[in-house]
Amino acid sequence: MDKKQALCIKRGNYIAGVILFSRSRNMICCLAVAPEYRRHGIGAALLEKALGELDRSREISVLTFHEDDEKGIAPRALYKKFGFKEAELIEEFGYPNQKFVLYP
Repeated sequence: MDKKQALCIKRGNYIAGVILFSRSRNMICCLAVAPEYRRHGIGAALLEKALGELDRSREISVLTFHEDDEKGIAPRALYKKFGFKEAELIEEFGYPNQKFVLYP
C-alpha cells in the first residue's frame, strides 16, 4: 500500500473490487471483484486505472485462468477487451494458468 500499487472500489463500507499491480515488473498481480458487483464495470474501471499507472511503452503482463477453466471466462474476456494477447501456459502454486501480455 505504501508504494501505491493497490486500488480498490468501495460501495459503502464494502470493498467491491481490488487490483494489485507492480510497477517494477510492469504487471497486474491480482484483480478481483465481489460476485454481487460483477458485470457492473468495476473490473474494467480498476484495470483501466492500473494500466494508467504502468509503463505502456513496455510489455504489461498478467496471469489468469487457463482457457478450459470456467473461472477464466470473464477475466479472459476483460483482458482481451483491453488488448491483451494470450501467451504461454504457466503453472503457479500447482494450478494451471495462462500469461496474457499487452504489447506496447
